[in-house]
This record gives sequence, C-alpha cells and structure tokens, in this order.
Amino acid sequence: METLAPTILVVDDEESNITLLKEMLQWAGYNTITASNGYEAVMAYITQTIDLTIVDMMMPGLSGFETAQWIKHARPNARILLATGLRNINESHWKDMIVGLVFKPYNIDQIYTAVEDALNVEPKITS
Repeated sequence: METLAPTILVVDDEESNITLLKEMLQWAGYNTITASNGYEAVMAYITQTIDLTIVDMMMPGLSGFETAQWIKHARPNARILLATGLRNINESHWKDMIVGLVFKPYNIDQIYTAVEDALNVEPKITS
C-alpha cells in the first residue's frame, strides 16, 4: 500500500513567501495547501486533513499567535512551525503550541530539517 505524502499548510500574508515555501515543499514531495491569513488557515484546518502548519508570526488580522491558538483549539494535536524574521523571540509564549521555529529569509536546508523534525515529533497537545 502506498503511503500518502504529508500535507503541509503554509500560512503567510506575503504571496512571495507562500510561493517560495510551496515550491520548496512540493519539490520535496509534500502536498501543500496555502492560506493568506489566519482566518483561511483555521477554516482549512477545520475542513481538511493537515499534518503540519507553517504559520507566519506577524500577519494582519489574526496574528500567527492567534492563528496557532485557534488551530490548536480546533485540533489540539496539531503540529505547528512558527515562521519569523525576528531572531530574538520569547519562546515561552509559544512553547506549548509549536513544535519548532523557522527563520526568514528561508533557507532550503533549514526548511527541510525543520519540517522533517516537526513531522517526527509527538504533537504538543493543548487544552
């Protein structure tokens, strides 16, 4: 029986970041879904099977933090990678919701390593 490739949701308000991550992930054999804001991301999580989400930390409307909270509310076992251009962030706010960080500008090796690591850890379940 053939194993289906994991599905990764890419959430970012910048189209260029969505395109870049989508192409990197598809080239590596992952299925991708995209959302340009937190509201679309939450709806995708409610209606589709998603193995991992990469969510931008700073977005208008629902921030990355708020998006992660809503996703975890919908699916407590969701795996979430936080994407940020900031180098000095306080992970204490995020540690119970995310399985890792990826930094902008994106580096292909960093993305592949972070995605593989995230898919191979137990999800952090929040209540």
